[in-house]
Amino acid sequence: MKPVVRITTSDTGSGGANIYPMLVSGSENITINLGSPLRLGHRNGTRIAEFDAHLKLLYGKYQLAIGNLARLLEVEIVNPVNCMKGVMDKLGIPRKYEAEAVDLFVAQYGEDPCTAHEIYFGISEILYMLACEGEEGSRITRMEETVARALSVNWTDVDFFIDFPDGSKGILECKTTNYNCQNKWANDSTPVNYEYQGRHYMAVMNINKMYFACLYGNNENEFFIRCMERDLDIEEDLIAEEEFFWTENVEKGVEPPYTEKPDLVLESIRKHCGPADKDADAVKLDRKYLASIEKYMALKEQKAQHEGEAKKLDEKMKEAYAEIVEKMGTSCTGVLRNGSEEYVVSYNPAYRTGIDKKGLERLKVQHPDVYDDFVNTTESRRFSVKVKGAA
Repeated sequence: MKPVVRITTSDTGSGGANIYPMLVSGSENITINLGSPLRLGHRNGTRIAEFDAHLKLLYGKYQLAIGNLARLLEVEIVNPVNCMKGVMDKLGIPRKYEAEAVDLFVAQYGEDPCTAHEIYFGISEILYMLACEGEEGSRITRMEETVARALSVNWTDVDFFIDFPDGSKGILECKTTNYNCQNKWANDSTPVNYEYQGRHYMAVMNINKMYFACLYGNNENEFFIRCMERDLDIEEDLIAEEEFFWTENVEKGVEPPYTEKPDLVLESIRKHCGPADKDADAVKLDRKYLASIEKYMALKEQKAQHEGEAKKLDEKMKEAYAEIVEKMGTSCTGVLRNGSEEYVVSYNPAYRTGIDKKGLERLKVQHPDVYDDFVNTTESRRFSVKVKGAA
């Protein structure tokens, strides 16, 4: 294993010079990224001296990264496969590469307890997979940065066990929920999806006790603790359901029907498939999707009609209260009494702090370090259908 440095650069105003600290392992030169790069953005007045100053920071960058890597040797993982999957889920690695990395890890090391250091090297194999598929350039660079984030993951969150005084073990699963969702934990209950998750863990790991700790507020007093004992009758039914899913869906390649809320389904698909690729070829859809497209278009037409009606009603509502707004002036509250009834009218301001597109572009050019530290790019996709005549 030896240290190497990769330098990427762009001659565009929005680009820059990036210095990546890395390790190369083995005869196949498998790359192991050691964290985010040192970035020097192109901007007016940037000189070689500034690039040289960044190079002098490289040794400190290696020290920090190697320290993080060495600490992984001290993190013991009892169930490496579950831990590896959990970490890759946190990193947002597409399921295709996640499954291949896990299969390769199991083939090389088995499923016996190991350290987080070994699992990190297993996750790094994804970079070699991409190279074997002919990927290069920005896609591999993005994946390297994604994998490197595993150095800062709290690995004990993924794989935490409790040692009891009698020598037995338990499982602790930590959750968070919205303050307004406390009712799901009311009367000492556990949400059913978490219950099945816990019972699956106990069955797989042959452990008889499971604890859930759920934080629902902003301090240490606002949390629930639930203890769940192993129930072999429920477990038997659960295993039968899982076996049915495996034999009837997984082995036969039959996708189960969507039963969750549409937004959850779409988010799951997004995580599974990864980021959109605008250069990818168009997918030829089978005629079996025609009914879904026609249903979508019919619902879209219905929605447009209702939105048109709602917009007209909204305009009439504004006409009704315009004279009241004029009377209130700068005041935010008005009161009208009618016999025993009192109407309290509010016309409160709403403020939003933001930065427009031009301001964001100036920030990127003039202060690239600030831009990189605080600006995140998120992806959303919009579904639409256009009908064209036959060619």
